[in-house]
Amino acid sequence: FDAGGSIVTTLRDLDGAAGMVVRGDTLYVALWKDQSIVAIDTRTLTERRRYSTGAGTCPGQVTAAGAVVWFSYGCNSTWGLGIGSLDLGSATVRLARQGSTTIFGAIYLDAANTTLAAGMMGGSRLYVFDITGTDLRLRTEASYDAAGSNLRQVALNPDASRVFVASGAPYEVQYIFPSTRMKA
Repeated sequence: FDAGGSIVTTLRDLDGAAGMVVRGDTLYVALWKDQSIVAIDTRTLTERRRYSTGAGTCPGQVTAAGAVVWFSYGCNSTWGLGIGSLDLGSATVRLARQGSTTIFGAIYLDAANTTLAAGMMGGSRLYVFDITGTDLRLRTEASYDAAGSNLRQVALNPDASRVFVASGAPYEVQYIFPSTRMKA
């Protein structure tokens, strides 16, 4: 859009575009219909590359930390969902990075430094993981008492010392300290 609100250009062939994140001069877009993540040059608005996430993955939300793009996936909005990683150095996609942590419902993601926050869309669970390369280790999880209910989004501050949670109950933005599971 330009300053007047008019569309300047449209990027085509991005069926099922879902979550997006900008890293440097590249826009990464999850394409749930195409089962891929596409990298788009933000200067030329041309596609650089598509990374297949595998059949039946339906990638949704994306975030980035270091040289890794993290994405939520799962074609069924209730069961069989997970967190995947795309290593930008090796172009390797790996699924089920959340290990044995079971996440029900679509997933909101955000990452900062070596921390990834994942919240159940419309639910009341919040998970905070430590990132090592393309591996995740569950640091803590919180339920309604700390995360609220009917989650709408999660966000980390730049040093990952706070996780912000927007929820429908209570109708406010709250934050928790992921190292202590305590709500502020």
